[in-house]
Amino acid sequence: MSIVKVAGLKENDGLVFPILPAGTYKCRITDVEPRETGPNSKNPGSPMLRIGTKVSAGEEQEGHVQSFFVLLPTPEMDSESRQRTISRIKRICIAAGLDVEEDSFDTDDLMGAELRLVVTVEEREGTKRNNIVDQLSV
Repeated sequence: MSIVKVAGLKENDGLVFPILPAGTYKCRITDVEPRETGPNSKNPGSPMLRIGTKVSAGEEQEGHVQSFFVLLPTPEMDSESRQRTISRIKRICIAAGLDVEEDSFDTDDLMGAELRLVVTVEEREGTKRNNIVDQLSV
């Protein structure tokens, strides 16, 4: 067994990603990764995308990393959920400047795109978290 000394460990608040104050932030998409929903989700194993962003230069919170998840539609979804999911995807594509002329898009085309994220702060079980409530064009 080894003892590892880390100066400041005791005083650290344990937050990996500090909470962004509620507001609208210009961000650049840094990565898009396919994933599946976890075992505790409403539809475990459903396809989704994790979209990683970084607050753009010149913004008060410049460099802050923020990720959000986008569920992809599946045949098992009820029509209302499916429509809501498709609308969110289209909104993200439009905000990122993609032309959505087909029923598909290339996630590589999202890379480097700038958009504005509308961020709120919510508290669940005593833990504050950011929530992305909308994506807007720059």
